[in-house]
Order: sequence, then C-alpha cells, then structure tokens
Amino acid sequence: MTDKMALAIVSASAALLGSVFGAGGSILIEMLRQKRDDRIRTQKTKDAIRIRKSDVIEKAVIDLIQCTDPHIEYGQKERVERMLPLVLRLQLALDLDVKEQNELNTALNHLALAVQEQRGEGETLRCHGNMIDSAKAVLLGFEKSALA
Repeated sequence: MTDKMALAIVSASAALLGSVFGAGGSILIEMLRQKRDDRIRTQKTKDAIRIRKSDVIEKAVIDLIQCTDPHIEYGQKERVERMLPLVLRLQLALDLDVKEQNELNTALNHLALAVQEQRGEGETLRCHGNMIDSAKAVLLGFEKSALA
C-alpha cells in the first residue's frame, strides 16, 4: 500500500468518524437541552402549585379567623356554617407529612372544636393565636422552598 492510499484511507476514516460522532454529538446536545427544558417546566409547575397552595392557605386562615372572631356577632349556627367550608379547604391544601402543615392542621382542629363546643372567648382567641403562628410557619416554609 502506498503512502497516498494510506493517507486516503485515513482521511476517509476520519471523515466518516467525524460525521458519525458529529451527529451523535448533536443528538446528545439536543437530549441535554430537552432535559434542561423539562426541568425548567417541572420547576415552573412546582412554583405555581406552591403559590396556589400558599394563597389558598393564607386566605382560608384569614377568613377562618374572621368568621370565628367572638367579637363579631354571628349566631352559633351561622358561625359553624361559615367555618366548615374553610376548615375543609385548609385540610385539603395541607400536606400532613410536613411538620409545619401538620401543626397547622392540629391548630385548625382545636379552633373548630372550641367554636363548635362554644368553649368561650378566651379559648377561641388562644386558638386564633395558635392558628396564626402555625400559618406563619407554613407560609415561611413555602418561601424557603421557593428559594432553595
């Protein structure tokens, strides 16, 4: 085999390998791009869910505190009728496997019982304080997870 033939074979082989690896490289780059785009979409979805849950919890806690305020004149039946949908909305939004959200659920249940059993103004207001503290911890947890 002459040097010219060997050079031609090496050149042809290099061109063939370059095109094969070049196409493979393009496919690899496209796969990595797709994976990055999927991560971004997943993160945006998680962020939207976190914002929605945060909004639901914040609004329901505020409405619940207001409708169970002993200084606002509601009849007992009306107070309980206003309270129950809010309690259920909160319970549906909470993840009981998360410590802070489980504590908010406990505070929520104590408030619901205090109102339903008419335990008095002092007990209701104490439950309000526990609800507010627990809700703050939950909302702070959402903020921290958004920054992570």
